Amino acid sequence: MFSIFNKIDSKLVSKIELDKIISTNEKALKITFVNPYSYLLLSKNESIVDEMDIILSDGALHTFMHNLFNRNKIDRASFDFSSIAHPLFQRASTRKLNIAIIGGANKEPDIAVEGYKSIYANLVFSYVRHGYFKTEEEMFEVITAVYMVKPDIIIAGMGTPLQEKFIIACSKYSESKVELYTCGGFIEQSSIRTDYYHPIIKKTGMRWLQRAIANPHVRKRLLTDYPRFLVTYVTHGLSKWFR
Repeated sequence: MFSIFNKIDSKLVSKIELDKIISTNEKALKITFVNPYSYLLLSKNESIVDEMDIILSDGALHTFMHNLFNRNKIDRASFDFSSIAHPLFQRASTRKLNIAIIGGANKEPDIAVEGYKSIYANLVFSYVRHGYFKTEEEMFEVITAVYMVKPDIIIAGMGTPLQEKFIIACSKYSESKVELYTCGGFIEQSSIRTDYYHPIIKKTGMRWLQRAIANPHVRKRLLTDYPRFLVTYVTHGLSKWFR
């Protein structure tokens, strides 16, 4: 397991490094995010980790633990309007980049997209769909439809590891450079309120608290998965120190 941890750690970058990579990139670029919950999930999926080009740290706890035990220092970079989403949509709006967004349930992505457009007037969404597939064949039909519109950016929010598998499959069809992002619950949250997190929550870095109050599954993760992450990751980190 620790060898996979090392692979994840080596692909983690800061937001500044991400910007530099995007500015010079000429291929399909697959970008995902980890928090203490998804970190453990990805550690069980080595093939997914191998396929990812960039991994970003979604949360203060994971960022702190990574920086404690690793030389490549990083900062928090989540797909929300307190971090990655704002500069991404701003750049897409200014350059009129073509966006495909897949995720959420039922009408959630349509509601979310209308909210994004209300903030960034020139955003172009050429493909919008929910993130549920009945079969693998249906998923590949969606991927084919996505590439018919020739997107510059693909955003997928289906939860780990399904969203990672989706952007990996999408990247296989790419004949030019395209940015592929996972976004977790961003689409669902945006359908509730476009800029989901309260300004005070964003300022204090307490996004986890707002989500825990609103979502029982988040409370469960905080009580069970986060402590398990801490024990496992500290063991991994100490093994580096005493190697």
